[in-house]
Amino acid sequence: MQASMSWCEQMFHYRFKDDILLQTALTHRSHSANNNERLEFLG
Repeated sequence: MQASMSWCEQMFHYRFKDDILLQTALTHRSHSANNNERLEFLG
């Protein structure tokens, strides 16, 4: 997942402050038991 995060940072020319939040936003909800519906309107 680290490669995906650095790709996003390079693509947007932006350094994300919270890598965990970025990882949660990029992870499909079926991948884990955690609920990330709070991020579905991010962006």
